[in-house]
Amino acid sequence: MKSTITPAPKTPAVNPYPCLKQCKHGYVVMFIGPATGIVVHSAKGGYPIGKFCGGFDSNKAWPTQWVESEFAPFNGSITLSNN
Repeated sequence: MKSTITPAPKTPAVNPYPCLKQCKHGYVVMFIGPATGIVVHSAKGGYPIGKFCGGFDSNKAWPTQWVESEFAPFNGSITLSNN
């Protein structure tokens, strides 16, 4: 008896970053890694455009990360410009 297998071709792992996601508060964040990203739109004020979270605060006292599970993929478009 003879047995031959043909392995399935390996597909490279897809890195989901960078990606845009939006939370219920209206923020659109460009995630550059897990729980790490930059605000690119803020409909209701609060965090300013350019706010970065991912790592530690300036005093290294506590982590500042986005709770990525509170965000959904953003499929619209964003236009950035200087004022």
